[in-house]
Amino acid sequence: MSIYIKREELNRQEVITRAEDVEKIVEKWLRNKYKKIKELTITKLWKEENMWSVDVELRVKSGIFTSKKYMCSLQVDASSGEVVGYK
Repeated sequence: MSIYIKREELNRQEVITRAEDVEKIVEKWLRNKYKKIKELTITKLWKEENMWSVDVELRVKSGIFTSKKYMCSLQVDASSGEVVGYK
């Protein structure tokens, strides 16, 4: 019985190791998704194995004097730096 390991898995290293880098990635991704963000607050940020999880509170402009508050969760892959999950 032999076990085959893909070469990509052997060479896979974590690109994102600092929380500040994750914050920048999340902010850039959200500002591209929601154009009228007035306020963006990261409430929780933690790492689980090869994935960063981020909880965010957004305030998005919805009218001349009004705005709406949204809560969302994102997952960022530590090896590629891409947002892979959004809820």
